[in-house]
Amino acid sequence: MKGKLIVIEGLDMSGKATQAALLSKKLKKDKKKVKVFHFPVYRSTLGGVIKEYLKGKFGKKEAISTETAALLYSADRYQFKEQINSLLKKGYFVICDRYIWSNLFQVAKAKKKERDALIKWLRCISSRLPKPDVTFYLVAPVSLISSNLKYKKPDINERDIGYQKRVKKLFSNMCKREKWIVIESAFKKGSAYHFRPKKEILGEIYKKLKEKLY
Repeated sequence: MKGKLIVIEGLDMSGKATQAALLSKKLKKDKKKVKVFHFPVYRSTLGGVIKEYLKGKFGKKEAISTETAALLYSADRYQFKEQINSLLKKGYFVICDRYIWSNLFQVAKAKKKERDALIKWLRCISSRLPKPDVTFYLVAPVSLISSNLKYKKPDINERDIGYQKRVKKLFSNMCKREKWIVIESAFKKGSAYHFRPKKEILGEIYKKLKEKLY
């Protein structure tokens, strides 16, 4: 039986890696074969270059052109194209923490009038990658996500709040266009936002995944 490719997208610090790990454990309890990929894969050669870029070793995020950065991130994913295809043929549930449309982070650096053309171009350069069976989009307020950055050293993307807001808008538009499944990662109590319990979010993801794929 052909496997399934499951993608989890969202802003930095929105809980993607956590939910990918929790979903993997849940599916394994269902006797599913599971493999998780976290993109970029920093241990790879290309992923190592991306890691240096995010640390600011090449200057500000705008120091590298949108197209160059997008190609670098895409090439990092293409390194694993054959492995993912092989796993899918063997019936694995492949979970990707970030995938094709995380390149919207690069689109957000461009001028508004250039963004539609860039999205069309990104669709072309990613067309030979395996297609997701389902994509989950984790949504949380940028203010809540930014408050989480105090627990880590933010990279050049994470510390630019205005940039994160532009990325969120692009993600929201793409979510509607591609019919992704929206998962709210936060709730509002009074005037403040808080992250929902991790297992509660997992329960919603798992329920919708079963409705979509099982």
